[in-house]
Amino acid sequence: MATAHTDALRRLGVQVRGIVGRTPERGDTAARRLGLPRAYRSLAEVLEDRSVQAVHIVTPNSLHAQQVMQALEAGKHVICEKPLAPSSEEASALVDMSLHADTVTAVCLNVRYYPQCIHARDLIARGRIGTVRMVTGRYHQDWLARATDWNWRLEPDQQGRLRAVADIGVHWLDLVQTWLDDRIDSVFADLYTFLPKRRRPTATMETFRHVRDEEVSGVEVDVHSDDAAALLARFRNGARAVATFSQVSYGNKNCIEVQVDGSESSLTWRSEEPEYLWLGHRGQPNELVTKDYDLLSDLATKKARYPVGHVEGYPDTFVSLFGDVYDDILRGGRSAQPRYPTFTDGYDLVLICEAIEESARVGRWVPVRRSDETRTADSSVSQFNSFRNR
Repeated sequence: MATAHTDALRRLGVQVRGIVGRTPERGDTAARRLGLPRAYRSLAEVLEDRSVQAVHIVTPNSLHAQQVMQALEAGKHVICEKPLAPSSEEASALVDMSLHADTVTAVCLNVRYYPQCIHARDLIARGRIGTVRMVTGRYHQDWLARATDWNWRLEPDQQGRLRAVADIGVHWLDLVQTWLDDRIDSVFADLYTFLPKRRRPTATMETFRHVRDEEVSGVEVDVHSDDAAALLARFRNGARAVATFSQVSYGNKNCIEVQVDGSESSLTWRSEEPEYLWLGHRGQPNELVTKDYDLLSDLATKKARYPVGHVEGYPDTFVSLFGDVYDDILRGGRSAQPRYPTFTDGYDLVLICEAIEESARVGRWVPVRRSDETRTADSSVSQFNSFRNR
């Protein structure tokens, strides 16, 4: 993730001061690879540097809450990778800190920034497909499909108890809540570990790195986190959702798919064909909307960074997300209606994940327990209608 963040910041003209590695040696290697001027020895050293205004947290999940808290206490702007924290208690504390801080805070939920995702959200808000009835979709990968595949995300003391849901499913959940400008109210989930035993290598494995089976050495360990999940969900406004999340689905490198069925039409978007939005009709031809400035909504057009016919993808979503965040940083603080994912959005996803985990354990519908509804005022989901035409 450090590469994606660094490249996006450079494209925005933001000066990246340096990086912190898991060890000083790994930090030095990363700084050389990314062409950064400095490898800091520790987070404390970063926070003591007055020239550093913002800190991007891209560490294993278990470190997020502590590191975010330290950065906020040091008066830094903070952009944190998802999940915001391992538990709702920790995430709630971070929301409280962020609301009382004079700094900008954001969670890196970048998928919502694809131009066609912004356009889909606008079409739904304008009633183009009628009243939303049902949302279906998936987020499938295959990079952990073999028993010899390994990454720190398989270690519960770093990732947490949930994996497929918390690592990739949250992007799908954030996307559909943003599109519908609505909240998931309750869930019914089934989690499964298809590979309960894996080979843990002695060396650190980089994310998505391909390693031949014969190269893997190490010990066999038990794994209990979810390789895949099946989810039913109910939205507050009455819509229903069906989704699957998997990191063991061969041939799916990084496939996000969302279909929204309305009372008048439907629409579908796939991340592996991000330039296209399919609109389904009855009694007239279906439509395949390409990224065309004459067809996209105003906000989607503003976020599109390349000419028509030039594909925009994963790296560009970070540029758009960080562009919104750094607009506020340059203005000196969080705007009243932030356009980017806030800590409140991150906290809400942690609550949904906890409801999913509980549902899978007890085998029934479980409500998403949002105890402080006033916090939704800081949510970029709830603010969608107020900024979508800017």
